Amino acid sequence: MAHGRTRGGEDTVDENHQLFGWSDLVFYDTPSRWVDPDAEFAVTQRSLPDGWTRSAEDLWTVLRPEHVLPPAQGWKIHVSSRADNADRVLGIVWDYCVAHHLPFKHLRDAHMHLILNSKYAPRHSSGKLAALYPSDDQACRTVLEELSPLLETEDGPYVLSDLRWGKGPLYVRYGGFRHREVLTMDGELVSALERPDGALVQDHRKPVFHLPGWVKLPDFLRPHQEAARAGDANFGYRVEKALHFSNGGGVYLAERLADGAPLVLKEARPGAGLDRDGRDAVARLRRERDVLNQLSGLNGVPAVEDYFTAWEHEFLAMEYLPGDSLHVWAGREHALLQPDPDEQDVARYTHTALTLLDRISELLERIHRQGVFFGDLHPGNVLVAADGSVSFIDFETAFREEEPDRPAMGAQGFAAPWLRRGQDLDRYALAALTLWFFLPVNRIFPLGPTKVAQTVAAVRDRFPVPEDFGTRILRDMGVMNGRSDQVPPALPAELANARSSLLGESLDVDFEAEEMDWTVLCDSLAEAIRLSATPERTDRLYPGDARQFRYAPATLAHGAAGVLWALAATGQERLPEHEEWLLAKVRAGLAPRPGFYTGLHGTAYALDRLGYRETARSVLAEAHPLAQEVHGISLFSGLAGIGLNSLAFAQGYGEQEARRETERVANRLAELIRTGRQPGAENRTGLMHGWSGPALFFIRLYEDTGDPSHLDTARAALSRDLAGCVRLDNGTVQVLEAGRRTLTYLESGSAGVGLVADEFLAHRADDRLAAAARGIVSACRTELIVESHLFNGRAGLLATLARLSHHEPAGDAEQVVERHLRRFRWLALSYRGQLAFPGDQSLRLSMDLATGNAGVLLGITSAFADSAEFLPFFRPRTP
Repeated sequence: MAHGRTRGGEDTVDENHQLFGWSDLVFYDTPSRWVDPDAEFAVTQRSLPDGWTRSAEDLWTVLRPEHVLPPAQGWKIHVSSRADNADRVLGIVWDYCVAHHLPFKHLRDAHMHLILNSKYAPRHSSGKLAALYPSDDQACRTVLEELSPLLETEDGPYVLSDLRWGKGPLYVRYGGFRHREVLTMDGELVSALERPDGALVQDHRKPVFHLPGWVKLPDFLRPHQEAARAGDANFGYRVEKALHFSNGGGVYLAERLADGAPLVLKEARPGAGLDRDGRDAVARLRRERDVLNQLSGLNGVPAVEDYFTAWEHEFLAMEYLPGDSLHVWAGREHALLQPDPDEQDVARYTHTALTLLDRISELLERIHRQGVFFGDLHPGNVLVAADGSVSFIDFETAFREEEPDRPAMGAQGFAAPWLRRGQDLDRYALAALTLWFFLPVNRIFPLGPTKVAQTVAAVRDRFPVPEDFGTRILRDMGVMNGRSDQVPPALPAELANARSSLLGESLDVDFEAEEMDWTVLCDSLAEAIRLSATPERTDRLYPGDARQFRYAPATLAHGAAGVLWALAATGQERLPEHEEWLLAKVRAGLAPRPGFYTGLHGTAYALDRLGYRETARSVLAEAHPLAQEVHGISLFSGLAGIGLNSLAFAQGYGEQEARRETERVANRLAELIRTGRQPGAENRTGLMHGWSGPALFFIRLYEDTGDPSHLDTARAALSRDLAGCVRLDNGTVQVLEAGRRTLTYLESGSAGVGLVADEFLAHRADDRLAAAARGIVSACRTELIVESHLFNGRAGLLATLARLSHHEPAGDAEQVVERHLRRFRWLALSYRGQLAFPGDQSLRLSMDLATGNAGVLLGITSAFADSAEFLPFFRPRTP
């Protein structure tokens, strides 16, 4: 949470990656796999009454009377609880529901309650302990009126998606009772409700009460809606913008109505935003207030202006401190973000960074002299003002010298190992921050016991730091003999032991060899993929990004189809057992999602390339009727990907249905390009989600038909993406994302736009596109890339630079490609002795195509082997 984050550049972790990082310390995995019998709720041990069934449903335990069938949708009741009263509340709910034959479900155990109420859990599900399913509106009213007195002394977090009943822990929302799904315009598969006309529409699940347009609020709920709208008339601030949201509450820039003073309001929701010790946001906000009062008058620390309660939430009003977070500052100032920094640029940045570190260290010492330890020093909590002065924000995990405990939450790569206490926590974080200023790869430190020492060595090799640089860092971060004591937080011992056994081996890949053999590197990447496979599981074959569990395990971007295709495309050994796993998934039935990287079209593409042609055609046949519901333009999940794959099958097999699908997509996309409208989504730029995907489709359509109008349409689509790019002062062309930051990456940056522009220029000269391609190639030279993967990391830029080298004005693309290859060392990890890389957000390893080993393998091979396949629908690289 940072005051200065409004100007972009922040390094945040999204809620899905947090949610899927609990049950495994090596890979993203579903939280339901964190099983601990000691965490079970007491009702789990109860015997079921006759006529009842109990079943597991992901994080939930579902209980139903055998002869009671609830409706498909209606007013559902949610029961909220805190951690300390969950067992008691659930016992009351159980007794009531069983006595009244009311179907219900409850969270499986206390671990699930902690996960869903943790600080960065999805906000729309926070607080929910149980869900009850009344048969109709009158039954809903009866349940609320009868259950409310039984729970009137209990409390729990406010369920943000619902309407509260009275003052207790009961909430209502109109939603689905049975799991039904519908495709959105963008090709996403989402939970559905049925309209009165029988059509399925999205069941919106947002952290705000939402009523479907055709549903009338029952009269018995109106007083409760009016009470919710009334709010608190004494709220003396006007919120101007939200700076940050978490499950614990929001951080807002506000104006005090009494005098117009700009302040920062920090909100805390009771019972929500739990840390690993079960403390809620309110406990931490009160701690922050008390610590800030103790530090009152200290320059660089926000002053407390007010503390009050409104809408049952507690608020801390603080002095507004101007400045940018270190994330924003480094995104603007870091020398290695320039395409070709000279040694003076690097030396100048080094001096500035060391000066800022001295100021940060001085402020930390002043805080320590007041008897306070900060406890959460990381780039998002340090502001740099225009004059170079620094300040700290977010003191919610700070603690006093006399307190024996330590924070139960912190930023990965900056939070000290679990056995550290007191001042050692801040020393560790300051040492980690010192490394971050030069190579911001801290999140991988817990994933590799040698990474801290390697990063120190890399900084000394690349930056003119003092001779003794690293001595204090290695000492304060507990590095001995090149290995650090990265003991994880208080999670089950078996998880920590498993991580140590998987990640602790040495890595037999030499990034410093005079003649680096990229084939050895690729073979090791492929072996790590094989070793990580779990064919015994049905929910995934290869561990990948957290989105694997959203898109299903057989897809191209994050599932088995993409990994198996990448292995085959790069000439690696085929894995018949793993291919049979994918075929078994097809036989069992795939999710009815047609998109290319997210659904059936991509799976069909991979199966065809693997030689399973009839199976591929059958999957494609399933996709055709579903594609009629998709209206989004994207290559990732929308019309461009569907059209390109349909065209490929029409060309390869003479599929008439595929040809008709191609024509339908062409007509629809041509109209959208003409109007410039992106249905169902905010305007986005780039290969996977912007207009470059449709442009690639029309280029391939031109090659198929010879109709030059298709090239005109492709040019118009590319122009729309170029309008979303900017040329910076250093000559690079990058995508401007929401006016906040610039991006070069393959998926969402300018690299993907450059790839499609290059495909266009192979058919028609165009000065504007050629100039843009040169600027994009220059952007791909950037040395500092903080993630390794294909879609939004170094592998994608490496491959793009190799493919577009004929646009390279400097004429040294081969050397820059070699530099990229060697810089993979900064993020290289060992998985069972083989080369592995962290996935998106760098919190866990990944093996998938978009974010993991498979994509890195594909990117490196396509950069160094002229005939190798690159991304689907692109020509082989020109030697």
